[in-house]
Amino acid sequence: MVGFFIGLKLLKIEKVICGTLVDGSGTIKVAHGVMPVPVPAVMQMRMNSEVPFRQREDVLTELVTPTGFGIIKCITDVFGGIPENLVVEQVGYGFGTRETGSLNALRGILLESEQSKKRVNTKSDSVIEVHANIDDQSGEQLSFTMKKLFDFGVYDTFFTPIFSKKNRPAYQLTVLAKESALEDIILIIIKNSSTFGVRWNVMQRKIMQRKFEIINTKHGQVKIKIGIFGNLKKVSVEYASAEKIAEEKNLPIGTVMEEAKREYYKNLEV
Repeated sequence: MVGFFIGLKLLKIEKVICGTLVDGSGTIKVAHGVMPVPVPAVMQMRMNSEVPFRQREDVLTELVTPTGFGIIKCITDVFGGIPENLVVEQVGYGFGTRETGSLNALRGILLESEQSKKRVNTKSDSVIEVHANIDDQSGEQLSFTMKKLFDFGVYDTFFTPIFSKKNRPAYQLTVLAKESALEDIILIIIKNSSTFGVRWNVMQRKIMQRKFEIINTKHGQVKIKIGIFGNLKKVSVEYASAEKIAEEKNLPIGTVMEEAKREYYKNLEV
């Protein structure tokens, strides 16, 4: 079990989300003899547990093992479906060997909270621009509010210095996000800042179609972002990807980013 927590830390996984656990029914033969499904150890761990669980009557074998249930119970932060504000970045499968009559596999999905890392196929859409004026909060607290908004997955958020009522120096908080996220964003701002209210506009915008590629360089793999708008094209290196390699190889980050762009254009010529 310790290995799982170490693995989550090494992969920088901040939160684990799990759907409903689905077990089979009937009986299964184990070292101790024939046992009912769910097996006694799983039933024992289900006592006073909030882990969502259901059984399939059409699968006459075990689908949830005691080890698997224990791992899920210990590492899962939230049970439910994929939150709307998260973006699917990678998908992997672990396949079992037991014949179940259907696909016997566990699917793992790596989710990213930053909407800016999402592939974009449209050229225009609408967004909300949310504002709140704040004149009685410390920089540390404002930073916490911004972190909560980025963790939620807004497109962008920033502070602008302003002068508020009675000529007080203050900040205007601005948030850009999709329209469906309005109520969640209002709640985050009200909960994590001193403001008593927010205002918003629905805005139209033109955007570049966007996709991401992994480039193999002599220093390692670097993610790049490619933007296309008609005949125009922009290529930029994802900072976090380059920063990781620069730290690991003790290189200037500019060197890593230049090498990634050079390799990208070299591949186009092949």
